[in-house]
Amino acid sequence: GVLTVSAVLGMAAHIEGRGVTIMDQTGMAQKGGAVLSHLRLGRTPDSICAPRLGPGMASLILGNDLVVTAGKDVLQIVDQGTTRALVNSYVTPTAQFQANASINLGSAPMLKSLRDTLGEDHLDFVDATTLATRILGDSIATNMFMAGYAAQKGLLPISVTSIEEAIRLNGVAVESNLRTFGWGRVAAAEPATAEKAAAAQAPKTGGFSQHLDELIARRG
Repeated sequence: GVLTVSAVLGMAAHIEGRGVTIMDQTGMAQKGGAVLSHLRLGRTPDSICAPRLGPGMASLILGNDLVVTAGKDVLQIVDQGTTRALVNSYVTPTAQFQANASINLGSAPMLKSLRDTLGEDHLDFVDATTLATRILGDSIATNMFMAGYAAQKGLLPISVTSIEEAIRLNGVAVESNLRTFGWGRVAAAEPATAEKAAAAQAPKTGGFSQHLDELIARRG
């Protein structure tokens, strides 16, 4: 089942008595467009005046899609030296690729843009799509996996207990989402354990490329 991270974190904040607003900016998601969620948390329910994050207002960017995260809509809310980011390093082509087949979707320019904007000390990468897909069997697990990783790293101002309770209260594929969230925490705390579990499930591809960058390199 699909359970959005913003819904879970919003419910978790509510459980803790915090103020919370969620604003989703949804592109043509069914065609690979960007989906941005602005999640604002306050100490009390009446401490938030507006749901949208303005320039330089982000405390944390949880970048589940590298192409979207490196885009101008996300980078403009960064406050260099303050904003932290956890980014899924796997490259998923978006709708822009359908319109412009020559677009450069290699990860290097996007990684550089993020490093230049955020600063190396405020940026962490994890290949969440590959790990989540191999361990859990479906790339749709990526987002909840990322939430678990962020929680374990102490990047979320909400307790693990509240997030797990929020998953239960939402009632969508509870055991699956708890397991995915848990594996994200394992990947953050014990990377070697997660890598070993992913390697055990790696498909025998007969030499097929596993990442977009590898495909580009193979084709020259």
